[in-house]
Amino acid sequence: MPVAWASLLFFGVYASGEANNENRDGQDVAISGSVRFKDAEPLRRQRGSEGVREDGQQSEQGREALIAERNLLHSKLIETLERYQKQNEDYRRLRLSIAATLASREKHQVSKREEQLLEGLAKLSENSRQLALKTVEFCDYAETLVRKLPLGQLQNAEFALKIDELRDSARNTWYLVNPKSANELVTRCRLLAVDDDLQIVVLPAGLAQGVFCGLNFYAGSSIRLTVISVRPNIAAAVVSEGSIKELAPGMEVSTSIENSK
Repeated sequence: MPVAWASLLFFGVYASGEANNENRDGQDVAISGSVRFKDAEPLRRQRGSEGVREDGQQSEQGREALIAERNLLHSKLIETLERYQKQNEDYRRLRLSIAATLASREKHQVSKREEQLLEGLAKLSENSRQLALKTVEFCDYAETLVRKLPLGQLQNAEFALKIDELRDSARNTWYLVNPKSANELVTRCRLLAVDDDLQIVVLPAGLAQGVFCGLNFYAGSSIRLTVISVRPNIAAAVVSEGSIKELAPGMEVSTSIENSK
């Protein structure tokens, strides 16, 4: 802080007991002063200029902070625009590629004869599927009837062989018109139902899953099931070993006795 020039006025008054006494017993001194600042107004102006200077410095700092923030936002905006521009260009190239692919494809005109052949093939496929199903059903029915006929062992063996051959042909025809069925051969499933009155169990797999009459399923090591009737997606089996009382819906059975343990 600058020191202002000032004028001081001092007044001193003293009094003694006797004026002629060389040995003065005591002395009383009184001092009074007054200070008058001649340049108080310039001092106020100086302080005001310093305040303005400080405010200017703060304003400058604030302006620099705003500029830095603006530059940061600007860089982020540019980055965002560039990213979306790249995505837009990728999308545009993709659309052009798809358009070019569609434009370059050759349209194949199917003739009337080809349409007829395709329709005939579809009908043949459906008829073959129905024939295979009906053939398997007939084999089951014929086998049931033969058991009741008084045939000799040789005749029974010959008939059983013919039935098996017919079933195999029917299965091959089924797989031919249903190719995906060949990849869905079942080796394990769960019992769908157990009928104590009919003494049969129902399996949730049939001809489409490779199940055929005579196929054995095992529940543990003590129960064996033998399929006696097959439909496209369901089959019936009887208990050939063990007791049906030990079976329940949801129990897992397998075509391999090793996997059923």
